[in-house]
Amino acid sequence: MAMVPGKASLPVTFRSGFRPKVGDSLLGFPEGRESVLNELLETPPDEFGRLDLAVLNLLCASSLPGSENLDIPKCLSRLNRLTAFVKASTERNLHRLSTEQETGRSEANWRMGMLVTNVKRDFGASYSPSVRDDLLAGVEAPFSDSRESFIHGLLDDDPNRRWGTCASIPVLITAVARRLGYPVRLAVTRTHLYARWEGAECFNIEASNPAGMSVLPDDHYRGHGGGMTGEEEKSGFYLRALQPAEEFAVCLKARVACLRDAARYEETLLWSARALQFAPDDTYFAKGAHYVLDIALKHRLRIKHPERKIPPPEDPNPIFFNAGELLAPHELSLCMTIVAHFKESQGNLTEAREEYENACRHNFHGENEQRDLQRFLLKHRLPRRANPLLSPQGPIRFRRIRLTGKPSDEAAMLRQLASECERKGELLKARDALHDLYMFDPGDAEVFQRARAIEQRPQFHVQLKAVVKERRRVLQASGEHRR
Repeated sequence: MAMVPGKASLPVTFRSGFRPKVGDSLLGFPEGRESVLNELLETPPDEFGRLDLAVLNLLCASSLPGSENLDIPKCLSRLNRLTAFVKASTERNLHRLSTEQETGRSEANWRMGMLVTNVKRDFGASYSPSVRDDLLAGVEAPFSDSRESFIHGLLDDDPNRRWGTCASIPVLITAVARRLGYPVRLAVTRTHLYARWEGAECFNIEASNPAGMSVLPDDHYRGHGGGMTGEEEKSGFYLRALQPAEEFAVCLKARVACLRDAARYEETLLWSARALQFAPDDTYFAKGAHYVLDIALKHRLRIKHPERKIPPPEDPNPIFFNAGELLAPHELSLCMTIVAHFKESQGNLTEAREEYENACRHNFHGENEQRDLQRFLLKHRLPRRANPLLSPQGPIRFRRIRLTGKPSDEAAMLRQLASECERKGELLKARDALHDLYMFDPGDAEVFQRARAIEQRPQFHVQLKAVVKERRRVLQASGEHRR
């Protein structure tokens, strides 16, 4: 079996036209990292295969406790030097391969053994002593230091301080392996991360143990952490190689854990929602994200209404409050996404569907929300909303076009209006008609795609600028009149 050393994955072209590269200046300062990370959150899942896992992991560590001195270009440079060292060491010891093969060891197994040995013994990457002590004492170690959860801790300047955990060591091993052209991906249990070779042969790679590499069977991981539940087995998410977008979700979930243990609950909404959308089959995280959301909302409720008695999260009795009163407009769809995944994990498909649809209604441009809804409908084989479609009731009332007629006829009227306006070149009106139609049935992916296509046309932007300019003129005139 011939192994071809390779380079880091190619960067993807983002909507803004920015292409992050190893050593790019944007990765070297907080505002640049934030910009790149925000672009990643809106990247289609099928494009993550072109991105470097190490870059994704380091970006997710930004602004967390322990990342104050984070230098991504420097980390990537050290990672590339480590890869070159492993490559040279492997080639220098190729004469040992035939002896290993005589004992039944495959070339792939031997190469990964060399890699893990070089990274742990020679480079000094090891398990965090403080976290190991907590685990041995039966204490759940907090995610209080991002250096123990992300690979920048393993790439530390000090060779004696290159510590990590099972949240970061497998990521470093996988990042080096991919730079060498090895077909290695991440895999997970409910509470553990490891690597997996997925080529002509498949085997698990355990590198978070004190010694060198261990090759353990799936049954070992199936019993990890008290064993998998039937629901987790059925999900199909665990004990397999993750897809690239799911690997990104692993990094996002580590970020959520760090924010949670730093008591920065309110910052978890965005990362939790995107992690669920990129890895929707992770039923365990669906429960964890919902738990943290509950803490975040109660925290805001306590600040807004200090006179109210707020029960602790473990209290089984529900507490009623208006989430819309506590959340900014852009946070509503995130909250609904988290609740939707939780409802889905509980098997409550009716309520889950309502939450998925409302998340779409609250974010008309949310490609993540639309993709999430379509996945849900397809997975559970749920049909489209039956005619006649009726305008949504309750808090979802934002409409852009007023119609006169029977409520049962409004959807058909909007569909016809959108087509007529588009034919006449009145693209703003066509888009607004599609917006209102989308409120009726967000499960209609064709309406969503039509609206996005209209917004990409140059004529639409010309009309939009004209309307904005006219509104400013009117406002200015009104202000002068008042003066």
